[in-house]
Amino acid sequence: MKTGRAVLLLTCLAALCILGGYGIWQLFSGTEASSLMNGGQLQKGDVTAFGAYEQDADNGNGPEALEWTVLEVQDDRALLLTRDILRPISYHDKYEETVWEDCSLRKWLNGEFLEETFSEEEQERILTVSNENPDNPGMDSHGCGITKDRVFLLRIEEYSAYMRTEEDRFVTGSAEPTAYARTLHLEADDDQGDDPGKACWWLRTSGSDQYSAAFVDRDGSIHVAGAQVSHDTYCGLRPAVWVRI
Repeated sequence: MKTGRAVLLLTCLAALCILGGYGIWQLFSGTEASSLMNGGQLQKGDVTAFGAYEQDADNGNGPEALEWTVLEVQDDRALLLTRDILRPISYHDKYEETVWEDCSLRKWLNGEFLEETFSEEEQERILTVSNENPDNPGMDSHGCGITKDRVFLLRIEEYSAYMRTEEDRFVTGSAEPTAYARTLHLEADDDQGDDPGKACWWLRTSGSDQYSAAFVDRDGSIHVAGAQVSHDTYCGLRPAVWVRI
């Protein structure tokens, strides 16, 4: 009997080692995140499912339920940020001066991404918000006027407000790419460094000039100077939305 239990224990331990970090999280989390459309109360830090997007790199089984971390809850609305980095993408489709108001990523998010990721019923829950876009606080680059967005990126000040502690930046700010993002060659730190498997993701604030945009580094810290706006594999996408709850 003792020998059988020992064998069972060793088998379980081996399975855990094979599963790895994300697999272990799935094993102990039990079930998938509950859908936002099913109602229920949301609290800051919750993970909820909303919309669908390709993530497992298997186009044959259709897009997967998209999981979001709840950053803030205000009365009847909540701010959501995707839990994972969905894909590599350029901030702008040309190497030229641009700002959030005019960049190709904003147009794509509020057009093609919005239409393909969310059903009509889900789109009705997504609020149009007025986003301020001030100058980069650590650089000489200029911002732009207030934009009306349904899907957007966080700006430097917003990220700093929601990721106040080192734990916040490690748990929520630092993010891994999906399998689909990897097939599109998003640059992830897989082989070395302190943040294996993590990747960078864009913020909407301009970087050192209008040819660049700020981003969140692999460790969850802000890279204020940013990367070239036309770089299409260095930074990935973690969109945010305000939804009616």
